[in-house]
Amino acid sequence: MTLAAETPNKVTYKQIQTNLMEPLLAALSLPPESEERTQPKRANPRDVKDSFPNLLANSCLSPSDEPSDRGRLRKGVLEYIFEVASREDSRDSNRRKLYAICNENLDEDDDP
Repeated sequence: MTLAAETPNKVTYKQIQTNLMEPLLAALSLPPESEERTQPKRANPRDVKDSFPNLLANSCLSPSDEPSDRGRLRKGVLEYIFEVASREDSRDSNRRKLYAICNENLDEDDDP
């Protein structure tokens, strides 16, 4: 995230956004209720939800935490992106892009 905030190279930023931030946030999105109830079909290798298969089982927000649920992890990642974007050494253009990612991914019940 620091590299995304500080890089002067537009291509580097775009690669981080496309290959890390977007898939990570999509994997942490809560599935619709209908998907939760049905048995999953064969895994599609291009399915973003399967990009991080062990994410929930092995992720926490701090070393002392237990593994977290999707919503909590997603909110923590968004807060971290916002924090990194807010740093003094973040480039203005990248800061605006990172803030836009945070705003696009905020759920209605999240705090602004």
